[in-house]
Amino acid sequence: MSAPARRSAALVALVVCLLLVVVGTVLTGSRPALEQGSAPTVVALASYLCLLAGALLLLLPLGHAADRLTGVVLLVAVAGLVGLDLAIDDGSPNIGGGGVRLLCLIAVIVMTARLVGAVTADRRR
Repeated sequence: MSAPARRSAALVALVVCLLLVVVGTVLTGSRPALEQGSAPTVVALASYLCLLAGALLLLLPLGHAADRLTGVVLLVAVAGLVGLDLAIDDGSPNIGGGGVRLLCLIAVIVMTARLVGAVTADRRR
């Protein structure tokens, strides 16, 4: 798979990840904390898998250095998000955890926007 094709596939994975984060947030906010069920957990797991797939696609050999940096940032973000979900599993409010989650999601959004620029530049060529 060529570098532009990997970038495009990674971009699709990241956009799906961000859409799943929005869906998971809506699901979590629409129910009381003690009656969440398994839907938010399943959606979060699917979003983390998409994020991991996007990061790994960017880390494959023969990629550009900028792609590898983006992949590393995304791997750190997915590790932070998964770590938070494992550490804070009781549904209680945690302002520090929420701040870390927000920073991880901002990193994903910034790296996705950066990847959009790279993919559009590839398509112009």
